[in-house]
Amino acid sequence: MKRILIVEDEVSIADNISVALQLEGFSSEHCVLASEALARLQAEPFELAIVDVGLPDMNGFELCKAIRRESDIPLIF
Repeated sequence: MKRILIVEDEVSIADNISVALQLEGFSSEHCVLASEALARLQAEPFELAIVDVGLPDMNGFELCKAIRRESDIPLIF
């Protein structure tokens, strides 16, 4: 099953995305913080990351720059 990382500080939004992905046959993991997402991406393989622009600890654009330094995973805002 393909895994997708959801980086979203609004739990209700992340839950809706997760349900939609499950209905399409994907599994997902949810992170509230950019720092947590970076750690997960280094530790586990994901096929895609869905990133919120406004995160509590880091701007979503800065997170994408940090991800790009280590990975070419597809990203969706």
